[in-house]
Amino acid sequence: MIEKKEEQVQRRFNEAEELQAEIERVKKLQIAQLEKIATMTASQAKDLLLKEVEDDVKHESALLIKKVLKSRQKRKLKKRRRRLLPELFSAVPLTMLPRPQFQSFHFPMMK
Repeated sequence: MIEKKEEQVQRRFNEAEELQAEIERVKKLQIAQLEKIATMTASQAKDLLLKEVEDDVKHESALLIKKVLKSRQKRKLKKRRRRLLPELFSAVPLTMLPRPQFQSFHFPMMK
């Protein structure tokens, strides 16, 4: 019981250390970006910002297009399935379909 608690505490401690390391990495990255921006002219900063926004819009557009195409494909497959299944079943003779098998049960007579 105590060992499980110690393991949980140790796991949480390790997760906290990993999060702290990630925070430090992001902080260093942000400082580097700020230092880069600080040396830019207003025009250069504006161009950089516009390029980043443009890249974000392209990425979001690609995701949206992918989602729309996937949705269309699903609808087409459903339509095709609805159209083909009746044809498939009408093409199969009834003699080829498996027949349900029933088991008979004998109930004991009640007195």
